[in-house]
Amino acid sequence: MMIAFFVALLPIIGIFVLLFLFRQSSLRAGLFAYAVAVLITLFHSTFSLDFSSVMNATIQGLLISFIAAYVLTACHINRISMVVAIIKKTWLIAKPLRR
Repeated sequence: MMIAFFVALLPIIGIFVLLFLFRQSSLRAGLFAYAVAVLITLFHSTFSLDFSSVMNATIQGLLISFIAAYVLTACHINRISMVVAIIKKTWLIAKPLRR
């Protein structure tokens, strides 16, 4: 049981090692952790899943992350447009004061 716990920690440990010890990018560390997690689920008896289940979970994760990225991008664009509107209003108010 304790071995399964340490096997489950391998992707997280790998992320920390790649990020802080080897100074790799977060994209590379995340892809490494994903690959380790897939290998663990395919070949370790405690966490065994078939390949189709792993790919189904991968596609679900990708779709959810696209939704989250869309929402965050839309909020960021909305915030930028509000700042531009404030600058425009400020400019229009200050413009008649100049000569």
